[in-house]
Amino acid sequence: MKLKYIFGMVAAVGLMNSCDVTDKKPIDSFTDESYWTKVSDLKYYANGLYDNLDKPGVDKDNTSDNCVTTNYSSTLFNEIVIPTTADNADWKWNNIRACNFFLQRYKRVEGLESEINLYVAEVRFFRALDYFGKIKKFGDVPWYEKDLQTSDTEELYKGRDSRDFVLGKVIEDLEFAIQWLPDYGQQESGRLTK
Repeated sequence: MKLKYIFGMVAAVGLMNSCDVTDKKPIDSFTDESYWTKVSDLKYYANGLYDNLDKPGVDKDNTSDNCVTTNYSSTLFNEIVIPTTADNADWKWNNIRACNFFLQRYKRVEGLESEINLYVAEVRFFRALDYFGKIKKFGDVPWYEKDLQTSDTEELYKGRDSRDFVLGKVIEDLEFAIQWLPDYGQQESGRLTK
């Protein structure tokens, strides 16, 4: 009889301790809660946005009045229309969402303000760059300051904000970037400067 109680007690203690083994955070991947801890996390996230920069090329003037091409350009003849589907590459919001995702989470990181704001400045520059391209192409566009989820239907389907309002926000982002980005020659190689 005593043996039954001893086995029962051992099993109960084993079950209680098993929670410590099975309720662990993943060690082979990041979660939103575990990522935003070090300044280097901000740097690694900002690294992914550098793909948004234009690469140098001989065809960059093809849509300006500095160059005459043999190809028809709807931009030069002012025939660009607002797309009705997301198929248009210029009407995608992935980069802005990525920037807003960062801007809503970077405050979790502990560190020196100058180290943190360096990467915040980079991300705000990339958001400003993307919005500036949208303003040039479409005029009025919706301004978003948070990373939207599929459940944010009111925000997802809101009307466009005036280009003056959006341009004001772009200028705010650029002024922040100018304040916190290093001077040329003071930056880490390949990163943004004032």
